[in-house]
Amino acid sequence: DSGAVFKLRQARIGVGSTTASVDNSGAAIQVLGTPVKQVYFTSYDDETLGVDTNPVPTTPSSGNWGGITIQQDVDRGQGRFRYDKEGIFLNYINQADIKYGGGTVVVNSNLQVVNPIDIVGARPTVTFNTISNNASAAIAADPNSFEETNFNAPPFQVSGSFTADYSRVGPDISRNRLVNNSNNGLFVRIKTLAGGTLVPMTVSGRFDDTDVVHILSQNLIIQGTPPGPRLLRVA
Repeated sequence: DSGAVFKLRQARIGVGSTTASVDNSGAAIQVLGTPVKQVYFTSYDDETLGVDTNPVPTTPSSGNWGGITIQQDVDRGQGRFRYDKEGIFLNYINQADIKYGGGTVVVNSNLQVVNPIDIVGARPTVTFNTISNNASAAIAADPNSFEETNFNAPPFQVSGSFTADYSRVGPDISRNRLVNNSNNGLFVRIKTLAGGTLVPMTVSGRFDDTDVVHILSQNLIIQGTPPGPRLLRVA
């Protein structure tokens, strides 16, 4: 809730499964700051917030901790429960002050750079945040996070018939203030497999967040399925 302070060191906050062997599906995060009082995510070395329990003077710097990871690619691949299949988008980061993140942390025994807001196969709402003094890009998302969905399609009616008069286009990112990060923008992270093969975008998607710069450092390969031959009848 508003006014909460999180101080982290070489750590991250992770939502969703990171491996097929551990099921964390159905998880969600809601950061509910207000314009009067934000939610604070900062370095353990930041003496300006909370109670300073370290007797040694410390100075925070970018990369002291990772960030908030919202991940659904593993749960999607395993066919596990996801709220977005019900048209419900619980992941919500609003009015947060996030700084000194973007560092390297251990995830599944591997070192990994985690952006301050790190999105993998998910579509959270990220609004009215201040993201500053972080290593790496302020926000990162893989290409499949930008999926566009019409919830009248059969795969989204598994829990019973309902009428959906809306659609969803990727994460909802707006009105964020990005200052003094390594990259003040939304980094579209394109993974490279062994052998140099780029992981393609495999969903129908759209980039519609107009008030943030999208950054690509690799070629974006869009994988499609040709419709095949068509039979035309001529009268």
